[in-house]
Amino acid sequence: MTYYQYTFKGQPEEVVLPHLSLGAKALYYTLAQGNLAVENVFATWYSSILLLMVSCMCLVCFATDRIRLPQWRDQILSYGWLGLSLIFAALSFDEIGSFHETMGDFFASSGISTAAGWNLFYFLIGLVVLYMGFFGFVRFKDSKWALALAATGIFLFASIPFQEFLEINALNAVDSSGMWQRPISLLLLEEGSELFGSWCFLLSTVLYVSTSKARDSSSAMATPLNQFSLPALIRSILYYFTSIICGLGLTMAILMNSFDGLYQAEAGIPENWFPSALAFSAFIASWAYSQHASGQKYGYLSLAAICLLLSIFFACNVYGYYFFSFSGSLSGLFIKGLLIFSVLILAVFVSFRGKSRYHSLGTLAWALSLTIGLIIGGGTLVALGSFSFVLLLFSLLSAKAQPAPVFA
Repeated sequence: MTYYQYTFKGQPEEVVLPHLSLGAKALYYTLAQGNLAVENVFATWYSSILLLMVSCMCLVCFATDRIRLPQWRDQILSYGWLGLSLIFAALSFDEIGSFHETMGDFFASSGISTAAGWNLFYFLIGLVVLYMGFFGFVRFKDSKWALALAATGIFLFASIPFQEFLEINALNAVDSSGMWQRPISLLLLEEGSELFGSWCFLLSTVLYVSTSKARDSSSAMATPLNQFSLPALIRSILYYFTSIICGLGLTMAILMNSFDGLYQAEAGIPENWFPSALAFSAFIASWAYSQHASGQKYGYLSLAAICLLLSIFFACNVYGYYFFSFSGSLSGLFIKGLLIFSVLILAVFVSFRGKSRYHSLGTLAWALSLTIGLIIGGGTLVALGSFSFVLLLFSLLSAKAQPAPVFA
C-alpha cells in the first residue's frame, strides 16, 4: 500500500477534505497522483499518451510509405500501418478505461462463460502479436535498429498478459483477497514493461521514417517525400486520427448501451479517454502550426499549452474531484473560473487573428462548448469536452490555406 492509502485510509474526499488545511489538501491530491496502483492519475495519462503517440507515428509511417513506394504491392501493404495505429489507439484507450479489466463483467452480461471468454480474449491477443511481428519484420527488415526495437517492444507487450495471469493466480491462492497485497516488484515490472515497450515501438517508427527520408534524399531522383511539409503531414494525420477516435467513441457507446457490465469498471473511466486524446491531438496541431504561423506563434503556443493541460485534466478525472464541484472548496471554484477565463480569452485572441472564417468560428465554438461543459460538470463536461476538441481540431485543420494531401 502507498503512503496515500495509509494516510487517508481510502476515505471519500467529501469526508476527508473539509477537515484539511489548504496545504494538506494540496498534499492529498499530489499523493493521489503518485498512487501507481490505481487509474485516473498522471502516470496513467503519461502511459496512455505514449501509446497514442505510437499510434500517430504509425499513421506517419503510412503516409511516408504511400508517398515514397510507388509499386502496387507496397501500396497495399502500407495499409498495415492503419491496423497498427488502430491497435495502439485501442491500447491507449484501455490504459485510461481499464477495458480489459472489465472483461469478466462483459462476459457475464453477454451470456458467454468466463473461461470461454478469456480463452477468446487471449486468442485475440495472440493474433495481434503475430500481426505485429509479421508486419514489423516486413517493414523494419531494412533497418536493424528499428527491427530490434520493434522486436523488443513486441516481447514486452506479449509478456504483460502472462504477468497479469500470474498475479491473478497469486490472488486466487489466498483464502481472503483482502490479505493479498500486490508486491511493488510486480507492479514495477508490469508498468515498466508497458512503458519501455511503448518507447521501443515509438523509437522504431521514428527510425523508420528517418531512414526512409534519408534514403530518398541520398538517391539520384527527387521523391515527393523530400518536398512533403510538416503542416501538410500533421493535417493529413489528424484527419485519419480524428476519424479513428470518433469510430472508437461510437463503438464504445454502442457497447456500453448494450452491456451494463462495461459500466462497472472498478478503476478506469473509459469515457475520459476521448476528450483527453482529442485534447492531446489539438496540442500537437497547435504546437506544429506555431512553428509556421507568422505573427501568431505565441497564440498557438498558448493554445497548445492549455490543450495539454486539459488533456491531463480529463485523463486524471480532475473534474470529478470534490474540490472542483460547486459544493467543493473556494480554491476549486477559483481554479475552475481561472480555467474558463483563460479558455475564453485565448479563443478570442486566436480567432480574431485567424486567416480563415472557419478557423475563427471553430475556435470560438470550442471555447463556448467547453465553457458550458465546465460550468455544468460531470458527464456533460465529458461529452461537450470531446465535441469541443473535435471542433478545435477541424478549426486547426482549416487554419492553413493549402488543402490536405490525399493518399490514394
